[in-house]
Amino acid sequence: MGAKLSTADIQSDEAALKGRLEAWFSLMKEKRLEDVVNLYTTDCVILPPKQPIHKGHEDGRRVFRQFIEAGVTCLHTGYVTLDIHGNIAITVSTYSIQDGEEKEIETGSVLNTWKKLDDGLWYMFRGTWGPSS
Repeated sequence: MGAKLSTADIQSDEAALKGRLEAWFSLMKEKRLEDVVNLYTTDCVILPPKQPIHKGHEDGRRVFRQFIEAGVTCLHTGYVTLDIHGNIAITVSTYSIQDGEEKEIETGSVLNTWKKLDDGLWYMFRGTWGPSS
């Protein structure tokens, strides 16, 4: 077992994780595909609803390009849980998708598993989401 994290370390990691997740939504809104992809590990696995499993940056590019080309906006609407276990973290949150006229077309939940790499940053390495409406 590794050393127990201090409260300050946990708070710092929680803030960093929330910042990275908020960055994902901002970058998607700004249509910055490469920056979105770079929030993932190179060996990431992405599990979109009703699609095959996607692995790695190239597949991730294809998945998120679909959203950008569709002209939708993905909004982060809240956190359900955020758990940190050493260099692994799990976030459960909610989202909303709006069409080009800002009409809500979907709401749902997101489950991401994160890995803290040697550069000290958190990267998504497993992710899935699904609609609840």
